[in-house]
Amino acid sequence: MEKLIYVHVARLGDSLNRKKGMFSGCYNATNDWYVIQQRGEGRGDRVKMSRVFEGAGQLNHPYFALLDTDCVVIGSLLYVIGGCCFLCDSGSYNCNYLRSTEIRCLDTRNPQDRWRACFTLPFKSCVAGSIVVDSQCLYLFPFKGHWCYGLNIEDGKSVRKLPKPNNCTSPPSFSTSLSPGTLVTYKNGENTLYQLDCRNSTWTVHHKDFLPYS
Repeated sequence: MEKLIYVHVARLGDSLNRKKGMFSGCYNATNDWYVIQQRGEGRGDRVKMSRVFEGAGQLNHPYFALLDTDCVVIGSLLYVIGGCCFLCDSGSYNCNYLRSTEIRCLDTRNPQDRWRACFTLPFKSCVAGSIVVDSQCLYLFPFKGHWCYGLNIEDGKSVRKLPKPNNCTSPPSFSTSLSPGTLVTYKNGENTLYQLDCRNSTWTVHHKDFLPYS
């Protein structure tokens, strides 16, 4: 039995925009990928870590490094969600964040086909707050004013916005698949669990004494 774990490492460059007095490090950054392979069972397990996708070239997202990304593997496709970089005034926190609307993927069986844009979001994504894979859909709960989007992996085009539960003011802190066709989400600081029926995009709100994180 073989298990694969993909690891992404973003390395900022040392570029400095002296004209504007802003540190970038984004434009000469690199995004490297490694795979951890575990083979066998029991005490005889063998673990090997190596750099991957040399033939396809490492993924350099348009113009900047993939900071704060989430990565999921569905079948043979590796999806990269989120990603941003920033330009900051020297010695201050005044930053200009660079974001992308694209979700890119790579077929790990044919890396020579290189990375491609699998989905285009209706907004520029910086960080994917929470991601759930259920059946043939990928559910994305981004930050910054958006709630939930369902991405149809089968056709690679459909991106639909899901309704927000009543009385919910912000995206969840945690989400997972409870069973095929059912997702649950939880928000820190709220004693409420939200349950989504993926088939008809309806929410059920459970008010219980769930203990929020302190």
